[in-house]
Amino acid sequence: MCGLAGVLHAPSGVASPQLVERMATALRHRGPDDAGVLTDGPFGVAHARLSIVDPSTAGYQPMSDGRFTLAYNGEIYNHASLRPVLEARGVRFIGHSDTETLFHALRVLGVPETLRAVRGMFAFAFYEHEQQQLHLCRDRFGIKPLYYTWRSGTLAWGSEIKALRELHPCRPDPFKTILSIAGGGNNSHRYSVFEGIVHVPPGGHVSTRAGEAPKVALYFSLTSMLDAAYRRELDGMPYEEITRELARLMARSVDSMLMSDAPVGVLASGGLDSSLIAALSRRAGHSLPLYTSEVVGQYSELADAQALAAHLDLPLHTSRFAPAALLDHIVACTWHHESPLIENLSGVPFSQVCLLARDHGVKVLLSGEGADELFRGYTVQHARRFVRAAMVPFTVLERLYRRTPLLRNALAWKQRESAADFLVGLSHEFSRGIARREYVDAYADVSRRALSIELESPIAMYEHLISLLHRNDRMGMMASIEARFPFLSEDVVRFGLNLPARFKTRLVPRITEVRHPFVMTKAPIRSMLAPLVPRQLIDKKKVGFHMHTLGDARFTETFFRNGYLADAAGLHPAAIRHMLAHESRNMVGRLAAVEIFGRLFGIGQSATEIAELLHGEARMTVPMS
Repeated sequence: MCGLAGVLHAPSGVASPQLVERMATALRHRGPDDAGVLTDGPFGVAHARLSIVDPSTAGYQPMSDGRFTLAYNGEIYNHASLRPVLEARGVRFIGHSDTETLFHALRVLGVPETLRAVRGMFAFAFYEHEQQQLHLCRDRFGIKPLYYTWRSGTLAWGSEIKALRELHPCRPDPFKTILSIAGGGNNSHRYSVFEGIVHVPPGGHVSTRAGEAPKVALYFSLTSMLDAAYRRELDGMPYEEITRELARLMARSVDSMLMSDAPVGVLASGGLDSSLIAALSRRAGHSLPLYTSEVVGQYSELADAQALAAHLDLPLHTSRFAPAALLDHIVACTWHHESPLIENLSGVPFSQVCLLARDHGVKVLLSGEGADELFRGYTVQHARRFVRAAMVPFTVLERLYRRTPLLRNALAWKQRESAADFLVGLSHEFSRGIARREYVDAYADVSRRALSIELESPIAMYEHLISLLHRNDRMGMMASIEARFPFLSEDVVRFGLNLPARFKTRLVPRITEVRHPFVMTKAPIRSMLAPLVPRQLIDKKKVGFHMHTLGDARFTETFFRNGYLADAAGLHPAAIRHMLAHESRNMVGRLAAVEIFGRLFGIGQSATEIAELLHGEARMTVPMS
């Protein structure tokens, strides 16, 4: 894992080494082990290195032979299998880093063929000096971040937006920033909450020549993985064979993601997904330390993590997180998160776990993201059927009143359209709606009755996963920790997307969860775990990473006065008094997260200044421990 940043001016421009070096300095938390800068006429690129694979100088970046230059962030898990192909084309390797493999693949095979061949997580900038041609590319699922901005004939890019601040003012977009209280602040595939700054999209390839506007193309989309023939093949397998196939794919994925010359650990919450990863690595003979966060109080899952560690005979390291710690760390976490911390506030305790791992010398943590999206692990997905059943009387009555819409609306039997949802869609150019229509077309062979359930996995992968990956990248990099995701290997994702929903949940003769009784979720994962971990971990209900939020804090008027929202939203003193006295505490907490973000990036106040303000003008109203 590393950080990269750079600039490409018009042909007559010259990239300043000092400027590019400052861009690298802004990303040193992502790569504290080494740094490099290269400039050539209008082109300049910087790299901050976290040494994980081949820490020798053979893996130094930017990697260049004078004709081509690469700055790269990520891991190519199949790079060893690509080396013989390249050696047959005359390549001679001097080290064993995946960076060197990627560089020669891009040089020899070209960008399009390389993107088809590589498997892993990556974001890279590849420059062809003679043609002054730049390629910015990002992995298939958006695990690694990469932003860019095009202004006045200059293209600038970076792993984080703070690197771009060295070249351009990076101002929050007031509309998107305030709208983030409704969700969507960090789960767009393209747009950020900053004016004029966009992501290279997942599966994206941005290309340009010096002085030309960038062209954006997709070399991959989730739709390309939806395969009717593969779906029929899986549908014809017995459940036991499905479980064995997933076990085979996951074992191979975990093994590939242990590629490291630095210490590796496992983020172990005590839940199904991380328990499977820990158990598979242990069965393969690896004694990886486990790291967990004890969120003090009713949300603690520490006992489950302890049971897992004891059963696998692995060390467990615990970061204790009391409610008041939220106020201690949220400002620094917002600075690294680069969007208001609302939807994934769990990133705050997550950051503390990563800091603990860093203190132990660990550089890589395996994590379970992706399993819930692929295997229908979210409770709300299964609860919907019971909500629909409970609403049958109202649905019948609504149909009777269909010819009298005024009466129907007066009785409020039909849920009205949400203006907030519409605005979130608008801010993202309705990309979610467009993606959903593509998925519907890809499931043309599925009956209308089954379609809504089969669509849940690709929709969750597209709409929800991206924000979790953002959280894990930023909070991990805050501590110079690389997160890896065995459930997001290409083969596992293809399997999960095409696996019929009937295999993902199983009916059982007992109440497993009051919100979806008699339904066992993530059935193949539970079946795989049966011989590997204690029964209590297999049968446990989904808890998620719950914690107290800023809605549990009480703010004074002073916290909002003369701040970002006072200007951006016209939040005058009378409005602040009314809000604190009468409006939803949850919404006030969300607005406080926006205020913290706005003061950092909009007004430009220091993290220390805002932290002092927060501690003086806010207090948590839940027990301290």
